[in-house]
Amino acid sequence: MTLYFSYLVTLLCVTIGFTQVVSDTEGYGPACPVDDPLISFRPQLFNVTLDPVLEINEGSVYGNLMVLGLSTYGYNFYLDTNLFNLDFNITVDELSAMSSYNASGYLDLRPLSEETVPHGNFTGNGFAHFRLNDVVVTGNGLMFIDIIRNQATFQMLNISSIDFTSIAVDLGETFVIDGKVIDWIAWSANFKSNFDYDFEVNKSSVNELFYLGLNTILKQYTLVDMLEFINGEVECETL
Repeated sequence: MTLYFSYLVTLLCVTIGFTQVVSDTEGYGPACPVDDPLISFRPQLFNVTLDPVLEINEGSVYGNLMVLGLSTYGYNFYLDTNLFNLDFNITVDELSAMSSYNASGYLDLRPLSEETVPHGNFTGNGFAHFRLNDVVVTGNGLMFIDIIRNQATFQMLNISSIDFTSIAVDLGETFVIDGKVIDWIAWSANFKSNFDYDFEVNKSSVNELFYLGLNTILKQYTLVDMLEFINGEVECETL
């Protein structure tokens, strides 16, 4: 979840730095607020590719979705438009979601340990629950503007801290990753201490995962796309 929010912030900030249309280099968001609660009962096909971190295969589906707390999500940033240095801060006070799902794919967040985030091919179906509290993500980066390819990507990314008070996940008994079933109660109870340790010990390698996944997203957008997005000239997507 925090990774996805980081992607959104970066898209906004790169646009500002390249065009220099916005004279003020400080900003905040989100640019596209959504309803809180967010409810969608109809089934939705979805697939995600964040190579090499995550892939959710085509044909995966979710439905009966309810998300609470999206109004507590926000970010702020400062961009040096001369050097394209970006400082950002992302916060979520409380976020919870529940949904039916049927999905397959792979997840690989190594060097995070197997106890922190299991890795491998996965399948699952049934009902999923998720809750996250008091998230604060702080970082900075350096962006590269490629006018020839009409793209903006990260040249350097440093997530200095990812803090939260608690997380709870339950994807059900049918969810299997690398041939293993997860004890979601035990996993949720131990996740914060496991993550805090892994992130501190492997911070540079974890940042490399964010860097690779983020640039995969950025390359899907042109500079014009991002300019239109930040100026509110495109319709925000709704479920």
